[in-house]
Amino acid sequence: MPTPRSSFAFGAFIATLVLLVAAAGTFYLWLPSAGYVTKVEESLGAPTGYVLDFSTPTPDRLPRFQTADRPKNLILLIGDGMGFSQLTGARMALKGPNGRLTLERFPVTGWSSTHSATEVYTDSAAGATALAGGVKTDPSHISVTSDGEPVETLFEKARAAGKSVGLITDSMVFDATPSAFGAHRESRRDYAEIADHLLELKPEALVGESRRSLDENADWQARFQRFEAAGYSRLDQLESLDAAPDEGPLLGLFPEGSIADPKTQPNLEHLTMRVLELLSRNPNGFMLMVETEETDTGSHRGDFDRMVEGIRALDRVAEIAVEFADSNRDTLIVATADHETGGLAILGGEHGESQRVRWATGSHSAEPVPVLAYGPGSEAFTGVLDNAELGRLLAEIPTFESAGSSDGGESPEAEPQ
Repeated sequence: MPTPRSSFAFGAFIATLVLLVAAAGTFYLWLPSAGYVTKVEESLGAPTGYVLDFSTPTPDRLPRFQTADRPKNLILLIGDGMGFSQLTGARMALKGPNGRLTLERFPVTGWSSTHSATEVYTDSAAGATALAGGVKTDPSHISVTSDGEPVETLFEKARAAGKSVGLITDSMVFDATPSAFGAHRESRRDYAEIADHLLELKPEALVGESRRSLDENADWQARFQRFEAAGYSRLDQLESLDAAPDEGPLLGLFPEGSIADPKTQPNLEHLTMRVLELLSRNPNGFMLMVETEETDTGSHRGDFDRMVEGIRALDRVAEIAVEFADSNRDTLIVATADHETGGLAILGGEHGESQRVRWATGSHSAEPVPVLAYGPGSEAFTGVLDNAELGRLLAEIPTFESAGSSDGGESPEAEPQ
């Protein structure tokens, strides 16, 4: 029979154990995830600061294109790290729960898995390689297989067919996502070699940001001069963009952080309009990729506002793309992501209150990402897709025939709502 003293000791032991477990749980909530600190109150679903408005009516979807013609032009929009919850949270913040982003009004929708060749994790390099080359590879690989063999990209195929190509990002111009469309390296950090590969591709527009470390490096200045010797107009300020000649390729090396800043110019909207003017002069057609990195950076950092601003910018680009497609009947628009970041959950919020969110991680997740399409050929992008399958469709749907082979097709008719 236990003595009172032994019973007291056992009870004290249990109480101490409970306190230790509780303390460990509290400490866990304060642990940084992938280098980013998540505060306890944020982890439990802090208000975002965006007041919810349920009074906004839901707009109709955009009409489907009723044409059997294959598109001559492709505009690919990539929200880096943009999952379904990023779209949902941004829509609630910008349009209200009943509103719709332009991206959400695309009439053809699907979703894509994003795992890499050997694990459920992927990064922007492997994710963009799947979109650009239609194959899965290892994280950090840029348009090479897991064994290091180069993969022909969508943009290289377009170049060979006489199409114009353009790459726009609000990140570094030689970063993983744009690089995957024209470079071939086993490491996304091989920036010098990536730049040389992209110069070989010679896109009509290679527009993004530079880095201070590159601007101050003599070898990189010599590399930039090789671009200029190849006919590129070097853009580093809004004035240089507006003053650039109508003919000839553009190399954007804008100051670090400038394109993503909504208070400065140029932004993705301005850059897209300028580049579309240039690319659309080619009678053989063009392919354009526009990426926002802000959705990824904001999600890595648990910065909801920054993520929303990234989707706001991409959605404005989607508006411009739709306007272009409506007046150029042979243009397909596809919007997607390379992966989801942050494991974002939208927790709640009532009319007149701030929405509440929670981030599960500071890294990438294996969550599927949206696929949204508009224009001729868009019907192929519905249903459940794999990212490599999506990349193959991007290369198969557009026509690579010579100029004059496509007259664009008929005007779209709205499908029943």
